[in-house]
Amino acid sequence: QDHYNISTKTIQLNNINWGFDKQNEFFIKFKEVVLNNMDASIYRDISVPLNPKENHLYGYRLRNIKFPFEVQSLKIKNSKLSYEENPNNDMQPGKLLFTNFNLTANNLYSGYKKSSGPSTQIFVQTKFMNQGDLIASWQFDILDSKERFNINGDLKNFPATAMDPFLKPYMNVKATGKIDHMAFNFSGNNDIANGQYAMNFQNLKMTIFNKENKEKKLISAAANAVVRTDTDGLKKVEIKPVERTNNKSFFNFLRLCIMQGLKQTVMYKTRNFA
Repeated sequence: QDHYNISTKTIQLNNINWGFDKQNEFFIKFKEVVLNNMDASIYRDISVPLNPKENHLYGYRLRNIKFPFEVQSLKIKNSKLSYEENPNNDMQPGKLLFTNFNLTANNLYSGYKKSSGPSTQIFVQTKFMNQGDLIASWQFDILDSKERFNINGDLKNFPATAMDPFLKPYMNVKATGKIDHMAFNFSGNNDIANGQYAMNFQNLKMTIFNKENKEKKLISAAANAVVRTDTDGLKKVEIKPVERTNNKSFFNFLRLCIMQGLKQTVMYKTRNFA
């Protein structure tokens, strides 16, 4: 269902320790792995039916590696990540883009024969859609079978029009205005998540199109009648609990949480739209 195309200018594998232990079991450990100038593109065709089996979260996947494996520190530097999704119609694929992408992940290891271990910590700093400044922090415990996690992020100086390459193909919507600040802090597990979401935006307006790429003027007007134009400062909400679709990815789960926060923040009448 997903096609990955990944290249990197250099790969550093620092302080490798590998071999066979006293029980003659293979192990491999890295103190540090560094990918520099990586270019990663992911393409998803949503016309392909989803696999009905559960799409396990990352803690589960690491926990169930069948040999001792460890990366103390993974670093991705000066890189680019793009995600394209075929919207299953005649439009161009929707696209999300992260440039100047820098990531540090600490404590990646297998759960093989382990009963305890440090939490995994992931930090990201990047440009979102070549416009906004995005930082994020993500924590989870590989050995926690309930897959509990926390992820929080902060986006600043982001024009709403920068989302058009994804919104227009995927939702037939364009947005204008400026997002001065968007922040989120979500906690959850394998099944459900909730948390806090906040936005400060100005001059927000939606334009809705039909399949022939013509504006639906009455629907656009109705939508903008229930959308806040400005927040007059940082508007904070406690998001309603969001259920995970267990055959979809963690990032689909995160997107659902952000969309829930967006609806509760943007709409005047959230009871009718959340």
